[in-house]
Amino acid sequence: MGGRFTDVRGEPRNGLAQIDAGGNLTSWNPNPDGEIRDIEVSGETVYVCGYFSNVGGQNRNYIAALDANTGLATDWNPNAGNGVEALAVSGNVVYASGYFTTMGGQARNCIAAIDASTGIASTPSP
Repeated sequence: MGGRFTDVRGEPRNGLAQIDAGGNLTSWNPNPDGEIRDIEVSGETVYVCGYFSNVGGQNRNYIAALDANTGLATDWNPNAGNGVEALAVSGNVVYASGYFTTMGGQARNCIAAIDASTGIASTPSP
């Protein structure tokens, strides 16, 4: 679950936590330094977006991919130029929308299609 919170069931969690099928808080703790607006899971990767500059132990601006088992940030880093509000994943493409003007090393105005392997925005722009 994601949002703007500092604890879950009395345990410290900043904006991002994992609850198991039994309703128990797990040890998974990427510890973002800001609000999480959306979460998408694809295989062993958890994509998150929002208003943060650090998550999973790495500097990541507004969007990141996390290892589903460890919570650590992967090498994927599109480096959004401003807040990201929503995500969708389809195959090898991560779609993002928000208030950014750059994404994945390209000029993108509020919407982008990003390669799930490289973090580079696709051409042409959506």
